[in-house]
Amino acid sequence: MRLVGQLHAKDAFTFHNFLLHEGIENLSEKTAEDGIISIWIQNEDDFEKADASFTEFKANPSDPKFQVEAPPPKPVEPSDSYPESKEELPPHMEKAQSKKLQFHPVTKFMIALCSFIFLFNLYQVSTSKENTAAVKIFRMSKMETSMLYDYPIGFQKALTSLDDMGISYTGKAGEKQKQALEAINKAPYWRGLYEVAITYPDDKAALDQPLFEKIKQGEIWRVYTPALLHGGFLHILFNMLWLFLLGKQVEERVGGVRYICMMILFAIVSSTCQYLMSGFLFMGYSGVIAGLAGFIWMRQKIAPWEGYPLQKGTIIFLVVFILAMLALQIVSFILIRFKIADFPISIANAAHISGALIGAFCARFSIFSREVT
Repeated sequence: MRLVGQLHAKDAFTFHNFLLHEGIENLSEKTAEDGIISIWIQNEDDFEKADASFTEFKANPSDPKFQVEAPPPKPVEPSDSYPESKEELPPHMEKAQSKKLQFHPVTKFMIALCSFIFLFNLYQVSTSKENTAAVKIFRMSKMETSMLYDYPIGFQKALTSLDDMGISYTGKAGEKQKQALEAINKAPYWRGLYEVAITYPDDKAALDQPLFEKIKQGEIWRVYTPALLHGGFLHILFNMLWLFLLGKQVEERVGGVRYICMMILFAIVSSTCQYLMSGFLFMGYSGVIAGLAGFIWMRQKIAPWEGYPLQKGTIIFLVVFILAMLALQIVSFILIRFKIADFPISIANAAHISGALIGAFCARFSIFSREVT
């Protein structure tokens, strides 16, 4: 079974009858959006013909050739009173509607959790009376420092030594503040392979810095928790909108338990890859978002009957966005590496790419196939 498209209820009723008249078996299913119906083609061999007819119908739904009755034994008469929102569908379409709309509790919980952490972090920073480098320069709350992938000892010592000097981080940036930032930038801690590539061979010691310091001390939650942090309102808004769009599709098909396991796996893999590439100063759910997108794309390829309604245009947008961010990072690297211009940017490209790859990889296993209900 394969999704050919979505239409408003009355148009879906007309197109459903037309397909039956053409001998193409199909089912109609309500979506979460009021008045929108998904049309599913039951036989894969009929899909190409149905898809071409769907394109024609979208262009001109009033074309007389579409105004037909369904063939016996279930003839259907067109009616102006056909429901367009919350009313019940006619009996001949009732079978496809037996599955109740999902409430997506896991997706909604994750959106609420990320939003709470974001707001609580803002509250902690804005109400903090500490004049420390962690708070004033990096705007890190105590909660955030305990949730980042790592909080290196060298970085902490650099902040502590600056705080001991009594430097004020409020007001306009003065010479002492600039010196403070330079001191932090020179502190010995793992900054990632990207930094190594920029400074090599001038700074060969960058490869010798310790890795996974806090995780080695037993703080294993850090491999996951960076995904729950966000750096700004637009950052969390963008990620949560995509989580709602993609997450609910996966949750209602694989079930809550497997969905949670997938998201944890995507977060661990994408965060670890990002840490190795850029060091510990990163955050966000985008690695998991890329994983969900890669998973859905692969399931559409190998199991189209599962009916993931992610349109090709949406996938193309995500791919173009990720590639554009990668291209921007490459330009930044070239400009800085060859000392053409100082153009630093902070984009979690390693998390995006590794997330998409692990998502597509997991989609190839039957354990993540659609739940039979």
